[in-house]
Amino acid sequence: MRLLTLLSLVCLLFGCSTPKPQNDTRREAALPLMLIDPNAFERDYQKTCSHTQVCEAPLVCIKGQCDIPPSLLGDSTHDAPKLRFRTSQGEHDIALEICDDDYTRMRGMMMRKAFHPDWGMLFIFERDEMRAFWMRNTYIPLDMVFIRRDGSVANVLSQAKPLDETPTYRSTDRVRYVLELPAGSLQRFGIDAATVFDMKSFSAK
Repeated sequence: MRLLTLLSLVCLLFGCSTPKPQNDTRREAALPLMLIDPNAFERDYQKTCSHTQVCEAPLVCIKGQCDIPPSLLGDSTHDAPKLRFRTSQGEHDIALEICDDDYTRMRGMMMRKAFHPDWGMLFIFERDEMRAFWMRNTYIPLDMVFIRRDGSVANVLSQAKPLDETPTYRSTDRVRYVLELPAGSLQRFGIDAATVFDMKSFSAK
C-alpha cells in the first residue's frame, strides 16, 4: 500500500507514462473515418451488446461488443463472410458486412467517411420486391448492385451521391439482395448485368 501511494505521488509530481492499450493504433486510425461524438465513442466502444442497435453509429456489435466496423480499415483479422462473384474479368471475393434486419438495413453505411475497397455491405431482405435506396447521413459515394434471389443482377447504379435523400436509387426488378460498394467498384471489378453472384452462403429468410 505504501509503495502504491509513493508511486502515485511520484506520478502526480513528475508525470508517468501509462502503457497504451494494444488497440490504440487501430482506434487512432479509425476515429477520423467515423462521424461520431468522442464522448459517445468512449462510452460505447467495447460496451457489451447483443445487437448493433445498442451501439452508437457507426459502431457495430461484433462478438458481443460494440466495435469499430472492420470495413473501415479493411480489418483482415475479422472473421467476415465472403461473397464470390464472376464477371468478364474473372472471379472475385469481397468481405461483407451484413444488414439483415430492419435496424441494420435502415442504418447501412451512415456516419462513415470511408469504406475499404475490398469490402461490401450486403442488404438481405425477407421477400423479393422492388427496392429503393437513398443516401441519408451517408457521406461517401457508393455503387449499388441489385441482385435477384438466384444471384443474377437486375441492375447496377454507380456513384450514388453523398447525403442525397431522394430515393432515386431503385431496382428495375424484384430483388432479394442489394450490395453497396465504394464508388468505382463496378468498373474495378467489371460488375454489370451479366455478373453472377454466389448466394449459397446466405440463406434467404
